[in-house]
Amino acid sequence: MKRLFILIFVFAFIGIRAQIAVEQFNQKSYATNYYRPFTGIVDLNLHVPTTRSQAVIAGLHHYSFFYIYDRLNDDNFFNTYGSDRYREWVMGNTLAADYRFYFNPRQGRRVKRIGYLTYINRLAIVQWRETTDLVENSWYIDQPEPGDPGYDPEWDDGFLPPRWLPNSYDNLTPVTTTAYRFGLEYGRRTLSLNGVSYRELGIAVVLNPFGQMWYLAIPMVNYRVGF
Repeated sequence: MKRLFILIFVFAFIGIRAQIAVEQFNQKSYATNYYRPFTGIVDLNLHVPTTRSQAVIAGLHHYSFFYIYDRLNDDNFFNTYGSDRYREWVMGNTLAADYRFYFNPRQGRRVKRIGYLTYINRLAIVQWRETTDLVENSWYIDQPEPGDPGYDPEWDDGFLPPRWLPNSYDNLTPVTTTAYRFGLEYGRRTLSLNGVSYRELGIAVVLNPFGQMWYLAIPMVNYRVGF
């Protein structure tokens, strides 16, 4: 009987230590991706525990006009040429209310680390500029049609400039759209030696509606520093 009480005490002590260890990771804090401003992205995340091993992460992500691209090139991520409309991306703001689940922590000689799985739940507010006032690209007007003298079939190799261009790039109408984004992120949080700050490294897949296309899977690598 004495041994039974000793075993119960040992297991209870281990459970209390594990509970305390999880709570060391799951505390109210702030975090940001400090390298993202170099790519035109600024964000701030607020980590709020809801249970011993779960938390809500509320955040604001701002995507700025931080690039230079050739408008007269083919379709790309920032601008879209169509037969009835031209549209170019300006900036975006994303409101996040992600939900996180922590796993059992691991503690080595010098490192305290815990794994997590986060359900990504976000609303994207995107600003565009667009116009329906289009003109035909003069490059096509000057090209001979198949069967005409001087026609070269090699020019039609699939890498063609847009056929329809805006009448003016300086007279575009601002448009705001919203989109719901969701996905999953798996990663690890590592505490500093003093337990005050931490860093996170995670891999995420975000499903994002883009234009008239179906939801697209966007892989992301996130590195955050929290305090």
